[in-house]
Amino acid sequence: MLLFCVSAFAQTPNFNNAISINTTFTNDSVINPFSGDTVTGIGISGDIIFNSDTSFVRMIVDDGSNQFLIYETYPMLEDTNVFSFTYECEESCFFDSYIPTDIILQVSDASLIIDEINWSNIFNS
Repeated sequence: MLLFCVSAFAQTPNFNNAISINTTFTNDSVINPFSGDTVTGIGISGDIIFNSDTSFVRMIVDDGSNQFLIYETYPMLEDTNVFSFTYECEESCFFDSYIPTDIILQVSDASLIIDEINWSNIFNS
């Protein structure tokens, strides 16, 4: 029954726009790839390389008054030190709408390669 409930109510983000980044980040950074559009969800795809057991990567979207976690990971959560991720969006997937201003990247002893930032302007009920 629990499996049915989880699968019946699980939502998958439906991103209808993409911003190509193709950049590697090895330090904390702030990027602004947005053009002032209203979004209902943001997800990121790319690769991560951990250099040690204390490495971590965190990506946060900021709308000027709130911050939402896009993705966070560290070696204890992963099976390998080199991996890819697709459409990650922990807190940034489903909103009525907001206008993102920045993405805050926190990178410690790791390499974060962002291939693409996907976003949607489609409202999900």
